[in-house]
Amino acid sequence: MALEHQISHPGDIPTNEFSAALPEDALSRESLLELFDQDAQLLAELAGLFLADSRGLLSGLAAGVAAGDALKVEHAAHALKGSVGNFGAKRAAELARRIETMGRNHDLGGAAPLVQELSEEISRVNILLTAVARGEPA
Repeated sequence: MALEHQISHPGDIPTNEFSAALPEDALSRESLLELFDQDAQLLAELAGLFLADSRGLLSGLAAGVAAGDALKVEHAAHALKGSVGNFGAKRAAELARRIETMGRNHDLGGAAPLVQELSEEISRVNILLTAVARGEPA
């Protein structure tokens, strides 16, 4: 299943594909540093935490959708929404918000494709955050 692959291998999107897929308002190292008041160390630390946690949160989200567990979906989506929001990843945060609302409303119909989209967005964010965490230019 494509979603399972994306969750277990979120960094599999090559950098050139990532760059080609970026919207005009895409994240950049510069925009991230601006969000964190130019504190590169704090940004790198938080990026590392996000990279460590995002895979598990996405797995929990996908498992919740597959099991029809609305509460699990709501909680995982809420956590992801806050995490990606910290980095200004607006599209990912909006997708997570929509999934969170579906969980809160106990209406998971249509959640699986949104989880797939969210996984793809988070993969893109992960590429940038991996570079930031390593101190590489993004």
